[in-house]
Formats: sequence, C-alpha cells, structure tokens
Amino acid sequence: MFWLPEAPAVVLVALTLSAALFLVEVALPTLGVAGFTSLALAVVALTAAGDQDQPWWPLLLVVAAVCLWTVLLAGQWAAPAYQLVAAGMFAAGSVGYGLLARDPATVALAAGASAVLPFCFSPLLRAASRLRQLPPQLGMEALVGRAGTVVRWSGSTGTVRVDGSLWSARSRHPLRPGAEVVVEGFTGMTVHVTLGAHVP
Repeated sequence: MFWLPEAPAVVLVALTLSAALFLVEVALPTLGVAGFTSLALAVVALTAAGDQDQPWWPLLLVVAAVCLWTVLLAGQWAAPAYQLVAAGMFAAGSVGYGLLARDPATVALAAGASAVLPFCFSPLLRAASRLRQLPPQLGMEALVGRAGTVVRWSGSTGTVRVDGSLWSARSRHPLRPGAEVVVEGFTGMTVHVTLGAHVP
C-alpha cells in the first residue's frame, strides 16, 4: 500500500509541482523526465484528494488552468487575456480547495502559488520560442547548410563527406573529387549540394 498525503496542503503542493513540471516539459522537452515526474505527482495528489473528506472538485479548475497554459505554450501564443484566465482558474481552484477544506495553510500556499506560477509563464514561453528557432540538431534537416567535400563524382551524382560521414549526393553542377560543397537540401537519404563558394 503506497503512502498518500492526508493534509490538503500537501495535496496542493504536489499538484502545483506537477503543474510546474508539466509546463517545463512542454516548453523545454526533458525527454520525459519532468513529464513523468509531473504525471506521478498528479496521480498521487488527485488520488489523495479523492480519499479525503474535503470536496476536491475545485482542483479541476487547477487542471483546466494547466491545460490552458499548455495550449498557449505549445502554440507559442502570448495572449495576455488567456494567461489571465488561466491564472484566475488556478487561483480559484487552489484557493477554493483550501477554503472548502477549512485549512489556512492550504489557502496560504494556494495564494502564494497563484501569485508565482503566472509569472513563470512568460520566461517559459521565451525559452520555448528560442528553442524552436534553433536550427535542427538531428536528422537530415541538420545537414542543410553544412559544408562538405566531394569524395567521388560521376555526372550529376556522387559521394560527399559531411561532418565526417559519407552521403550519397546529387548536384545540378559538375563536380570533381576534393571540391568543397554546401548541402542545399535532401531527398530521402540523398543530399543536394552546390559548389562551396557560397559558404558564409
């Protein structure tokens, strides 16, 4: 039998941490580390809340607030009106839960979390935007713009070395072994290259 928290304040702390970690996972993917931790905390918090005598339904507003923040982060929308709605739902749900539980500690924690979490949204949105603007680091997309050297060439096709790896290549221009090239694009696993005179 797993130990579950009994105090409403502990439930709210677990749910708030879960919300924060989930938003971090959406904005700055952590390969599931923050996401799975968030899910585990949410399950523990909601299970414990359901086992208590206090009404737990205000916590649904907290979940709705997190869902709205998630949509805003995923869509890269700054929309102040929606941020205000999300913050209001979080505050109403968390403070309402504390008031119905008649627990001053939970109300105080709810008020604190309601004041802090909305201010975390803007930095997360900026970080997510910067991350999406970075050039691809993996896959064929990461090769576009990279310089390479022709290893073998015949007609319009050949082999080039890019970042130490050999790739099948095509070009609109005749090339010769040893020529410097730049990857313009790709089709399947074949890169399209042009003469490297355009390398910045």
